[in-house]
Amino acid sequence: MADELVDLRDQHGRIRQYGQPRNDAARLWPDLFVPVVSVVVIATGTGRVLVHQRAGTKPRWPDILDHVAGAVHTGEHPEAAVRREVLEEVGIHLGEVTPLAEGPTERGKYRMLYLGRAEETEPRPDPAEVAWVGWMDVPTLRQRIVEGVPTYPDFSADLELALQNSSPRLHRGESG
Repeated sequence: MADELVDLRDQHGRIRQYGQPRNDAARLWPDLFVPVVSVVVIATGTGRVLVHQRAGTKPRWPDILDHVAGAVHTGEHPEAAVRREVLEEVGIHLGEVTPLAEGPTERGKYRMLYLGRAEETEPRPDPAEVAWVGWMDVPTLRQRIVEGVPTYPDFSADLELALQNSSPRLHRGESG
């Protein structure tokens, strides 16, 4: 697979370099950030959260629990990247998409976090990206985190921010 081309951003999110190879970005432009999106997908009606375990063959963060995430390609709007990544990785079509937060990370990324809404349909994962995917109710997901299930570093904080911006009854695991 060819290296993805991305538009590198500064610490304020402004594009500073267009069409740069993602894998060479840190070496070529150490003061700039690779733009990535992360989306917490919550099911319309049930409030369950879509989570997946990354494939064991992934070079970064294999076998951990994560939300859908990926690079924003050159010229691509971040919301379009959110929809593309969710469809590519887990085969789900998103409805409403809401931006929640953005900013540089300690890992050299300029991350844009979104809340996505979708009908609770059967996921169709890409096995190159995902080992397992499913819908989990919020109390069960929180319990798995407390039990120490390995998660991506921002997983818990992203989940809580998304829940703060959704229906209060979903925090308790009640249906919509």
